Amino acid sequence: MAKVSLDQKARKANGNDRSCGKCNHYPCPDAMFKVCSEAFIKGYKKGYKQASVEYNKEKEISKNTII
Repeated sequence: MAKVSLDQKARKANGNDRSCGKCNHYPCPDAMFKVCSEAFIKGYKKGYKQASVEYNKEKEISKNTII
């Protein structure tokens, strides 16, 4: 199985979760579509990294906790 980069995951999620039907600018010109897509991808990456940090902190805390 090929390793998938974070950018590829973000672009796939962007394609799966299009909210163009709910957008005030629908149908949008190509420039608006590009801005919207890039914003989604940037937010996806930011959220993914934040979730990774939180997961690692939880993992470290549970590792150090003795029951």
